[in-house]
Amino acid sequence: LNKNEVYNHLSASYSNFYLKGRASYSKGTNETGFEILDAQFQLLEKIKISAYNNYDDYASATITSDQKTLILGIETDMTQGGHDLYFSNKKADGTYGLLQNLGKTVNSAGDESLPQLLSDQKTLLFSSNGFSGFGDNDLFVTYRLDDTWKNWSEPINLGSKINDENYDGSYWYDENSETLYFIKYIDGKSNICTLKIPKEHLMKN
Repeated sequence: LNKNEVYNHLSASYSNFYLKGRASYSKGTNETGFEILDAQFQLLEKIKISAYNNYDDYASATITSDQKTLILGIETDMTQGGHDLYFSNKKADGTYGLLQNLGKTVNSAGDESLPQLLSDQKTLLFSSNGFSGFGDNDLFVTYRLDDTWKNWSEPINLGSKINDENYDGSYWYDENSETLYFIKYIDGKSNICTLKIPKEHLMKN
């Protein structure tokens, strides 16, 4: 798994596959650095997106359970601030189509990144420094309103038990245990913290 000496991460986890980020890739080839792994962490495919271009070295992503829609946090010439959240739909040939911006409701003049799509395929967690919050990047939740992937509810800040004046962007919500795992800086040191959040408090029917 750890092919890149700098940074490796799993971006999405389902019962039968994983989305892995930060693989080395060649720019200008539609490769993204994201890969689909099977349940035994073996490579199934490399994620390719038409005309993919990221101005930054870093990217974040999540994916639907059927692998038909990918959401990425990257910086492009269509970006409204720094990093924006985009979506891309899978084509018949197995690659993904042109990136489309999630829209101004979700994307601010700041940075949006680290999306996590929950199992209802409508609830999206993400990190942002462009909305009213407690300091640096905070964690937010928004809800997909239709099947276009362009209409979302106003982002809701997840509150002061999670967010503070420091960078709050490293997190993972485990639906099985209904627990949010996140990094919090205490006395200048990073700590892995947990907070129980019932799924019904995050997801909307």
